[in-house]
Amino acid sequence: MLTLILGMLRKSTLLIFLLSFSATLMAQELYKEGFVLTSPFDTLRGEIKYISYNQAAERCTFRDHNQKETTFLPKDLFGYGVGQDLLFLSKETQDAKAIFLEVVYQGSLTLFSYRDANARNFFYIESNQTGEFRKLTQKIVGDSRRQKVFKTYIDVLRIMLPKSELVADEIENVALSAKSLTRLLKAYDQRYANTQGIAYTGIGKTSPPKIGILAGPSLSRLTLNGHSGEVNRQLFSLGIRVEKEVSRGTGRLFLDADLIITNEDYLGEFSATQLVRQNDDIISNFINIALHADFVGVLGQIDYRTSVELSRTVISLPLNLKYKLPGRRFNVTFGGGLEIQYATSSDVVVDGRILQGGNETFRAFTQEFANPFRIGMNVGAGLAYNAKHTIFLDARFSPAWFDQGALNYSYMRLMLGVMLSKN
Repeated sequence: MLTLILGMLRKSTLLIFLLSFSATLMAQELYKEGFVLTSPFDTLRGEIKYISYNQAAERCTFRDHNQKETTFLPKDLFGYGVGQDLLFLSKETQDAKAIFLEVVYQGSLTLFSYRDANARNFFYIESNQTGEFRKLTQKIVGDSRRQKVFKTYIDVLRIMLPKSELVADEIENVALSAKSLTRLLKAYDQRYANTQGIAYTGIGKTSPPKIGILAGPSLSRLTLNGHSGEVNRQLFSLGIRVEKEVSRGTGRLFLDADLIITNEDYLGEFSATQLVRQNDDIISNFINIALHADFVGVLGQIDYRTSVELSRTVISLPLNLKYKLPGRRFNVTFGGGLEIQYATSSDVVVDGRILQGGNETFRAFTQEFANPFRIGMNVGAGLAYNAKHTIFLDARFSPAWFDQGALNYSYMRLMLGVMLSKN
């Protein structure tokens, strides 16, 4: 039965690889629906070749409905948009360089951002009333052990916000990050609108998390520290997934958090040998026997036969950083991360025996405590189909490399699922 299961798993893994390889060849697609703004009032719709967030600041590659491809520099356009989430406007920065800046927030002030080739983030703000455009900066003085940060951007915010006293406390604590600056500007617009008796109209983009369900077979392996032998079990798992994009609108880098429940039952025997040279040598099977040799009264070669029985429900929380290769309909995915587990039962029934020359010299039948927590890692790959709801097939492997204690576990999962949130 085990051979059949392993064979099916190898075939499933091979199928995923072949499908992934085919999808990679057939569906390498970097274009997304979008538009270019030749002026504030003139729009051309088509597709934008969106490779990465930092390259989006340097150029815009546009493909019209006739499949004609044109590359625009910031000096050629007013701006462009990618899908419903990303808007870039051409701006001339303080060093007289024209670049495409992403519109992060629009309200009383417009917050812009871009990332350079060295993964450094830069922020600018513009007043929608006066048109004043300024860069937000800070200066760090000192070495790695002792640093002082001069937040010059705070003074710029005080000047640019007409009634900065409405958010006096927030300005003092704001960080130079898109999330913190957006939170500040949103709070200002809400309070300013309330003082004027008007509705708040600021727009801040968010990438909401998506929720899905998943289920599938698993193979688990139990080994005993210091022993040979293993126990393999076929399991069935159910779970939910929360997926959040962490890339800037590229649709490629995601954080997955799965909650998986599995019932596990193990029953098996493990073996080990030891050469006992002196009476004060420690005889131990690493789980329920730890004695001096003179207590057992044996010297020379001895054999351990250790039977382990446990039944438990395991709640697993894999946290994975996942990369999606671009595709219009299919995405090949790969990634990895941590796997945190908790077992509802910590009781293990152990039958430990010591044999010499085939004769049993000592036996201990006990109930032992096993740590219910396990922190491991997992790696894997998968295939996703982008229909109205994304359907995915993932293969994940969690080795026993980080396992501590007598009992070590490894898992191979094949999970089929669907995201409940619409694309």
